[in-house]
Amino acid sequence: MNSLVWFVTGASRGFGLEIARTALERGDAVVAAARDPQAVDEALGKHKRFLAVALDVTVEAQAEELSAWREVALSTEYREAAATNAAPHGAGKELL
Repeated sequence: MNSLVWFVTGASRGFGLEIARTALERGDAVVAAARDPQAVDEALGKHKRFLAVALDVTVEAQAEELSAWREVALSTEYREAAATNAAPHGAGKELL
């Protein structure tokens, strides 16, 4: 099995949390982004290949700062993967 580095947004709950948990159980590395990274740490516990980072996807400057994760991923034996799960609250209301 090939290992991956996952970058998961919205990782503090729901699908994002489950994607991060599953990736860690597979032995993959995970960068878990959420508005409250401490909540991610508490939910997932300590892992050698895990980093929780603060990210509000509605703040462009924060998203740009985290582009460095890709450089780290490319400097390892891991392949990269991404799971973009976060959406701003109220997104899609115009469709209702």
